[in-house]
Amino acid sequence: MKQLTDLLSGTAENRLYPFLCVYGDETREMLQDAVAHIHGSGARALCVESKRPGTQFMKEQWWLTMDTVLSECRRLGMKVWMVDEPYVPSGYAGGAVKNHPHLKKRHPVETHVDVMGPMRGAKIPFCKTNAADTLLGVYAYLRADGESEALREGGVELTACVDGDLLYWDIPDGVWRVFFLFESTAYADNYLDYFNRDSVALAISEVYEPHYQRYKEYFGETLVGFFSDEPAFRNPVFSQSGGVNAFSDNTVGKPTVALPWGEAVAKRMCHTLSCDRLCDLVALWYDVGEIYSEVRFAYMDAVTSLYDENFGGMLRRWCYEHGVIYTGHVVEDADMHARLGGGVGHYFRAMNAYEMAGVDIVLGQVLPGFAHARHTASCGSGYCRTDFFHYVLGQLAASASHADPAKEGKTLCEIFGAYGWGEDVPMMKWLVDFMLVRGVTAFVPHSFTTHTVDPVFPPTFSAKNGDPQFEGLKKLFSYMNRAGALLSGGVHKASVAVAYTAFAEWADLGAAGQLEKAARQLYDGHLNYDILSEDTILGGVCVEDGKLLCHREAYGALIVPYAPRLPRCLLARLSELSGLGVSVIFVNERPLGADFGEVVPLSELAALLKNRGLEDAVMEGNELLRYYHATKGKRQVYMFFNESLSAVEALVRLREKGPFLRLDILNGEAVREETADGEVSLCLAPYESEILIFDDFSEEELAAVPERPAEWVSLKAPERFWVETAPVGDPTAFTPLTETEELFDITAKDRLPDFSGVVRYTASFEAAEDFAVCELELGEVGGVAEVLVNGVSAGLRICSPYRYRTEAVKAGENTLEIRVYTSLAGAARQKGDMNEHTKSLMSRIPLKFCGVQGPIVLRGHGTRA
Repeated sequence: MKQLTDLLSGTAENRLYPFLCVYGDETREMLQDAVAHIHGSGARALCVESKRPGTQFMKEQWWLTMDTVLSECRRLGMKVWMVDEPYVPSGYAGGAVKNHPHLKKRHPVETHVDVMGPMRGAKIPFCKTNAADTLLGVYAYLRADGESEALREGGVELTACVDGDLLYWDIPDGVWRVFFLFESTAYADNYLDYFNRDSVALAISEVYEPHYQRYKEYFGETLVGFFSDEPAFRNPVFSQSGGVNAFSDNTVGKPTVALPWGEAVAKRMCHTLSCDRLCDLVALWYDVGEIYSEVRFAYMDAVTSLYDENFGGMLRRWCYEHGVIYTGHVVEDADMHARLGGGVGHYFRAMNAYEMAGVDIVLGQVLPGFAHARHTASCGSGYCRTDFFHYVLGQLAASASHADPAKEGKTLCEIFGAYGWGEDVPMMKWLVDFMLVRGVTAFVPHSFTTHTVDPVFPPTFSAKNGDPQFEGLKKLFSYMNRAGALLSGGVHKASVAVAYTAFAEWADLGAAGQLEKAARQLYDGHLNYDILSEDTILGGVCVEDGKLLCHREAYGALIVPYAPRLPRCLLARLSELSGLGVSVIFVNERPLGADFGEVVPLSELAALLKNRGLEDAVMEGNELLRYYHATKGKRQVYMFFNESLSAVEALVRLREKGPFLRLDILNGEAVREETADGEVSLCLAPYESEILIFDDFSEEELAAVPERPAEWVSLKAPERFWVETAPVGDPTAFTPLTETEELFDITAKDRLPDFSGVVRYTASFEAAEDFAVCELELGEVGGVAEVLVNGVSAGLRICSPYRYRTEAVKAGENTLEIRVYTSLAGAARQKGDMNEHTKSLMSRIPLKFCGVQGPIVLRGHGTRA
């Protein structure tokens, strides 16, 4: 019970590592102020991030920054992480790769020509895309037909027929495509070669070791971690003219993609395919008979394994040996978690090295209410595939932490960044609950800065900008620490496991996007799940009484999303598990070669699992009512979150019965209740969450928590308000705005459309008697709101419901004061110096109304003795 008391009163282990963004122009005093500001927010750690390539990273200004931050954090008892590059993504060795061209990444590229046979004595001219490219081989394939790009198996190697820049060949009958394969560094972008251990060692010698040599005394005590931010293969698109295009998911099966390459990749592929020739590399770009699937799988298996062993493995090992942790995240967006380009090919393999399984939410990728609707966002193509972000993103991190014993359930989310100034504290709270209810319990808020604003990725939390909602941010940070602590460390209760789809997509791009389709059916059907890596399925699970066991998890079925093909190793393992009694369910149809398991249409998946009794919590409708269930010994912890924009009322039937506690951790409140049959009622406003705890409570423990008041007496709410405003930077300098009986939007076009600051409402009301407790609801509110009754604060609320309890009401006349704190959106617009990027971010999220909209409700309960 002491732990619960601590969680309600604000005491919890730190789970916040906000970025401190530095630009290279900070003075010692500016940095000291910034660290103090972060400490004042309630965070007890920070992560130093360089925001511009020209920040003197690893030079005099950088050392001044780290000297100051580390000494200040040691003085304040704070911990420090640092991002291991001067800019995103990690993988440039602090910019040193450009000085070591032999350590740059390499790519196989191809040019080809179509020729018609028969033709004896043909001489085919060819040229390198770039002068420094090395010829790997020349291969010819019959075209499957004259219209498609498909090729027939059985290519002919012609490398020995090359002399200078001519290929000499007696062309047989038919339409042939002749491929010239080259190894190239032309697309290296001064980036590390993940397949060359000497290249990865460069990052250690140029970035990690110098920090250790300078800060040995801080290592493991104040400086406790290194953070790799979005490392990727970064392989671009090439063209036969040598041009380079932007990339997002450049992967196998797509012509003109420059794929990551190295001798180690070739060796591992040859071992997997039991061959010693490069002929079938053409299948990495084009469909070559039936062999393309095996070749692409062998290639992707090789590059993702080598990435894990070399880049992640070497950095993790160095950190471990020096008493610090290694963590971070990769680009997960949509299918990129299983692709090349901006990704690293396999999310779970990338997470093997990290202390915590990480993801991020940035650029408006997740917005309230958009679970079932694609929407615009400031990223990539300008749109977000919301089915991935709502049904897969958070579960990737949580699942990786559940399956890996070394992670002990540790998860991490970089959050809030690049949403624009329209992202206020209420929306931030929604995003936090969005991740908490999916099992993510530690956070890297983006970001604090020494500048007034971050001109690149707002919103930011600055000591200089006088953010009116800073007290609300402090409350949110406290909530993140306490809720994260309560939900972490237990055993997650999932109904089923869903097979990860990287192997399936490598084998056939027709599997792309299928993971989120299956996940949506489950999650909207209130069936919680873990996503299991194929590596875990192959070697990290066992079977007991028909259940699939993984570490501490037990699953009632294994769902395999639709895939035209699966590699033979995975098919064989799934068949074995099915034979051991695991319910293996293929969505829509079996993959090629599967003669086991059962097939269930996607639309019937959730209903089938419910009919088999696999529901952990039973509830009807309310698709966007989300829940998370974890056990801690005998304690059962349930978090429920209303993800929708409408109020939710529901009856939930749980397996537990008897007394339980209903916690509002955000506001430090708890009530006790009891259920005889496991049925519990929920009534959640938009953005509201609550936690239920079942345990072997003693009578004394239960008696210490009040029951929920059953009867309330309605009081007449105030009818007339005096409205005043105070600007950003001077929150007590109120000036009268109006006297009104009708509440209105302060930022309406005929009022103060670009207002930022504090709005104060004052009024009076009558109470017929001395109530023991009174409850006030403000209805709809735009901003963070504080209520004072007769001068006594009833607390601060950062999201709906804006409900306050107070014991300050007395019989007779009472005074009411409401203060609403706005975001900086209006001030940013007023300032007028936003660059085009910041304006674009602002345009993605509508700005909310400002102030109290009501209806205001006032009621009392009991009387004072």
